[in-house]
Amino acid sequence: MFKLFLLVLFVCVCYGNEVRYRRNEKRCRIPLNSQNRKQCRSIMKQAYVQYSYKLSRFDQSALKNSKMGTSTAKCPTMTESYVINENSPTARSTSPYVTELVYDNKRIPRYLPQSKCLCSGCIASSNGRETLVGKSVPLVAQIKVMRRNKTNSYSVVTEDVTIGCTCVLNV
Repeated sequence: MFKLFLLVLFVCVCYGNEVRYRRNEKRCRIPLNSQNRKQCRSIMKQAYVQYSYKLSRFDQSALKNSKMGTSTAKCPTMTESYVINENSPTARSTSPYVTELVYDNKRIPRYLPQSKCLCSGCIASSNGRETLVGKSVPLVAQIKVMRRNKTNSYSVVTEDVTIGCTCVLNV
């Protein structure tokens, strides 16, 4: 009986590692004999890439269905009912923004969230309307991704990703 238990345990452990290995293969999509395998794994461990994979299915489907630059969202007026009904802190900010998934077939990871500022100015806390005293600017972070080149091999490059927006004073 104990031998049977050990055999089942061994098979489960081996199979579990294989499933985890395959899951990373699907994300990386790099041939097994490639030298870029370790680089791909390190890229997939970045916090921002992990964030894009941890989005809920609902969020991902909503983000995938929207295209960057075609969002119907516009600069909101912070009325009392808007603040009460809006759940997203990104929409209640003094510099509101929306996040959309951007797809690139020649990049690993293929989907990355990008943010887009909704207002050119900032929302005033006194009346809840956009003012031009300040200016909404995107917050940009640099992350490493793998980009496929003309010879279908991958190289590690740094890309700018907009992660949010903030309000700054005009100078």
